[in-house]
Amino acid sequence: APEETQRYRDSSSRSQRQIFSGEVMKFDSETNRALIDVKNKLTIGDEVELLTSEGNHSFTLTSMTNRHNEPVNCAPGSGHQVWIDLDKNIKEVKLGLLCRNLTEEAAQLD
Repeated sequence: APEETQRYRDSSSRSQRQIFSGEVMKFDSETNRALIDVKNKLTIGDEVELLTSEGNHSFTLTSMTNRHNEPVNCAPGSGHQVWIDLDKNIKEVKLGLLCRNLTEEAAQLD
């Protein structure tokens, strides 16, 4: 059916506009924050998607601190770990991958 084909095309094109940015190392349920082992650059204001076995969650990255609890605006990439505030709808994360949504311009550069 055309609807199924369209859904496939949507998810296929959407995946090309994201980049794997990090892996959840720890989840703090009291503060609703996750420790991310950064693989590719993350910046405050990025639109991100957290992929978990319980489902996917899209949100804007609003707060990030380093391992010393100091606020940071950017985690440049591999070798960095940061705590991020998660969307309030996320109650538990056992395993999770964080992807950053790319802008149209950045997606076209790939």
